[in-house]
Amino acid sequence: MTKQQEKLMNKFKYIVLGIALVLMVLATGLVYLQTRNPNAGLRPNPYDPEDFAIRDGYMTCLAGESWLGVDVSYHQGKIRWDEVADSGVRFAMLRLGHRTTGDGEIRLDTQWEANCAGAREAGLPVGVYFFSQAISVEEAREEAAFVLATLKGRPLDFPVVFDWETDYTTYRNANVDPEIVNACAIAFCQEIARAGYEPMVYFNLDLDNRFWDLELLQEQGYGFWLAMYRNTMNWPYEAAMWQYTDSGRVEGIDYPVDLNLYFP
Repeated sequence: MTKQQEKLMNKFKYIVLGIALVLMVLATGLVYLQTRNPNAGLRPNPYDPEDFAIRDGYMTCLAGESWLGVDVSYHQGKIRWDEVADSGVRFAMLRLGHRTTGDGEIRLDTQWEANCAGAREAGLPVGVYFFSQAISVEEAREEAAFVLATLKGRPLDFPVVFDWETDYTTYRNANVDPEIVNACAIAFCQEIARAGYEPMVYFNLDLDNRFWDLELLQEQGYGFWLAMYRNTMNWPYEAAMWQYTDSGRVEGIDYPVDLNLYFP
């Protein structure tokens, strides 16, 4: 072999080694990303962003069946439920109660009974949610027990939702570890399911990124209620319900109200 051939051969070896090194780094990175993505196993969103549009003032899904719904609490005041039902709304999610963000006291929503009776009388299917500030599994179970004691076995058409929220600074749960948050959700939902109701978990995109292991919750069989205030749902995963605005206007409700799409 001549010196020129030897140089070419060595150069070729270096190129091959370089390519092998790059491929190894890329493969390692892919494995890392897969292990670091807690949502890798979630069911995909069956709809594309262009499948959603505003029709007659409300969001609708153009590619499948969807129901328009409201979720309300005492913040909406006294509601004229017959007008709500006549407006095109097909279901209502009612806040049953909440744990306070400061001292952690559990309280009944002051409009819960009136909203439940009014929505039922207007012929609207009903579900409930509880605003949680749980910082331990024991507190989450306490919240579930409060919900069940208030319901007293009355039937519901929609789920009982665990609505855990924080502001990261002043709320009593601002510094809770994500593992505890997920354990609280599972504990709450387990108690709800044991009583014969369907549990669900509510979250927004920021809470999803910071706290939730949604793949774990999906494995437990819990549906997702996604809060994402946009003109289309471009979340890549499947949601049972989408809260698409917190400033909706509906006949029979004198204040801004959350509007939702449910995918039956």
